[in-house]
Amino acid sequence: MAHIAWDGRSLEIQDGSNLLMGALEAGIFVPHLCFHPALTRPALCRLCAIEVQDEDGGWRMTTACDAQVRDGMAVRTESETVRQARAAALEFQLLRHPLECPSCDKSGECELQEFSFTYAGQGPHVLPQADAGETRDLGDHVAIDPRKCIHCTRCVRFCAEVTGTEELSMFDRGDRLEINTFPGSRLDNRMSGNVVDLCPAGALIDREFRLQPAWRLRGVDSICTGCSSGCNIRIDVDGDRVTRLRPRVNMDVNEYWMCDEGRHGWQYVHSQERLKHPLIRPGSEGGADVIASWEEACAAVYSAFTACRSRGQQIGVILGGQMTNEEAHLLIRLARVWDTTWIALRESIAPEGDITYRSGFTIRADKASNSRGIMDTAVALGLQLLGMDRMVKALHEGEIGAAFVVGGGPGVRPDDVELSALDSVKDQLIVLDFMQDELAALARVVLPGCSFVEKTGTLTNVDGRLQRLHKAIEAINGCVDDLEILGRLALHFGIPAAELVAAESAPSPGHASAQAYGGGWSTSLQRRGFLAVDDHDKRPRPSRQRPVDGG
Repeated sequence: MAHIAWDGRSLEIQDGSNLLMGALEAGIFVPHLCFHPALTRPALCRLCAIEVQDEDGGWRMTTACDAQVRDGMAVRTESETVRQARAAALEFQLLRHPLECPSCDKSGECELQEFSFTYAGQGPHVLPQADAGETRDLGDHVAIDPRKCIHCTRCVRFCAEVTGTEELSMFDRGDRLEINTFPGSRLDNRMSGNVVDLCPAGALIDREFRLQPAWRLRGVDSICTGCSSGCNIRIDVDGDRVTRLRPRVNMDVNEYWMCDEGRHGWQYVHSQERLKHPLIRPGSEGGADVIASWEEACAAVYSAFTACRSRGQQIGVILGGQMTNEEAHLLIRLARVWDTTWIALRESIAPEGDITYRSGFTIRADKASNSRGIMDTAVALGLQLLGMDRMVKALHEGEIGAAFVVGGGPGVRPDDVELSALDSVKDQLIVLDFMQDELAALARVVLPGCSFVEKTGTLTNVDGRLQRLHKAIEAINGCVDDLEILGRLALHFGIPAAELVAAESAPSPGHASAQAYGGGWSTSLQRRGFLAVDDHDKRPRPSRQRPVDGG
C-alpha cells in the first residue's frame, strides 16, 4: 500500500492504482465526467483536476483519472486553484448546453446537472440558443440530441473497447464537433442501450423511455431473466407500472452492463394478453370457458389428476426454465405426491449460441434463466430431470394421461413440437402461466401466475451463483404468485402446511451472491454516498453546494 497525503490527511491507497479510483475506494470523491472505470482514460473533461506536489516542493495541476498512485505523494483537491479549475471546466461545458433541465430525459439523474450545482462558478453558464434543435436516431433503441453532448466520448469508447463493434466516432472539429455513427452504419449492437446509461449529460436518449421524470420513479433491485447470465438489474417503477430496466454493478456477474434483449424485453408484463382469472374450459364436450374461483380451479386440478391416476395413467410435469428455485422445489414435491417420474425441464437454447463481446460480456444461448438452479434443485431432491424429447414421445405414445405445464416469458415458450404433443392430453391439461397464447388455449384448467417483476425468489445463474428476485410491482388483479398457487394445490393434495413452509424456505444449491449496488456507474456512486442525484429512495439529501470565488 502507498501512503499519500491528501489535503493534509494521511491515506493508504494501493500503490500503482489509478488515483481517482483509489480516492473513491478511500471514501473521497473526485468529480469527473469522461472517466469510467471500465473504459480507457482520455482526460477530456478536466473536471477531476487536482494538484500534486513535485520533488522541489512546488504544486502542479494534473488530472486524477490518468495519474498513478505512488508512495509519499501529496495531493490537494480543496485549494483555490483546484476550485477555479473545476469551475472553469464546467463553465466551458455549460456555455452551449441548453437550459432544458425540467424537460430533459436525464433530469434528476444527470451527472452534469449535479456537478454544475456543486462545483460550478457564478458565470451565466448558458448562451442564447438560436433553435430548439432536433434529436436523431442512431439505432433502434438510441437517439441523440447533439446540443447536449459534452464530447466525453464514453459512448465511443464503449463501442470500441467493450463491444468491439465501433459504430460511433467523433466527426468534424471545433464548434462543429459531434458524435455520430460511421456512414452506412447504425448503433444496433446488442448492448447499445448501455451508452444511454454512460452518457453523463442526457445527450443519448433511450427511445423507449422518453419524458418520464426520474424523480417519479421507485427503483427495486432484482435479476434479469432474459438468459442464464443472471445480470443484476434495477427495475424502475412509476406507480404500478414498470418503466425501464437498468444494469446494477456486479463485477462477478455482469460488471456494469446488460444486453438490449434484457433491457427492453419486459413489455409483456403489461400486455393486454395477460391472463387475469383462473379458467376452467369444458373440453371436448364443448361449451363456454368458465371464469372460476381459485378454490374451484384447484378442485378441478385435483379431480383431473385423481381421475388420471385411478385409470392407471401417469401425470407428466413440465417445468418452465424461469421458475424460481423455491417454485421448482415445491412442484417437484407435488409431482412425487402425484406418484410420477415423468418430470422434464423445457430447454430454450438459441441456435446462434453464446455471443461474447470484446470485454468478455456474454449473452447466453440458454434463455431459461434458472435452468441451472432447477436442475440443481432436482438433484438435491434425488431426481434426474428428463429431456423434452422423451416427454414429447411419451405424450404421443399415450404413456401420459394428464399434464401439468409451466409456461414462462417470451424466450422460453413451448415450441410447436411440444404443443402438438400436449394436444393429445388437452382435456386433462393444467397450465400455470401468465400469457394468453397457444399453450393456455389448449388447457382444461388455466392458473394465472406472475411475471418476474411480480414475485420474489431465488435464481441460480449459469456459473452457479445464487441470486434473488425482488417484487417490483403487485400482481395484476386476479393473478397470484406462482409459489402461492403451488402451495394451494399442495394443500388440496394433502401436503401438510408445515412442509410447505419448509419447502418455501428450503436452501437452494449454489453460491451466495455478492452484494451489488447501483444502476450503472453514476448510480453506484450515489449509493456509496458520493452523489446527491436522486437514487429513487426519496430520502432527503443535504446540499453540497459551496461558493467558489472568482469562478
